[in-house]
Amino acid sequence: MNARPVNATPSEPFVPLIPAAFASPATTADTRLKVLCQPAGAQPFKPLVPAGAGLPAAAVRAAAGPPPTVTVQRNGDQVTQIRVQCGCGQVIELDCHY
Repeated sequence: MNARPVNATPSEPFVPLIPAAFASPATTADTRLKVLCQPAGAQPFKPLVPAGAGLPAAAVRAAAGPPPTVTVQRNGDQVTQIRVQCGCGQVIELDCHY
């Protein structure tokens, strides 16, 4: 296994992914959600179409079938492949390259 040396002094300054306007504490108080109580006599949510209506047949079979499985292949401590098998039988293999 080839280990890359860790650079203790970065060559470029750190740039956060979140803009500074959202990171400052002064603005977070303004963007918080307020939870409201449900008014008296309010009707519960009813979907317009029944569950599963309009879905492809494979999606309906998958929902009724076995749960998906995830298999991880390792080479020592490194994960080399992730295999996801859907309940409908579809398989997705993800090769991990380091």
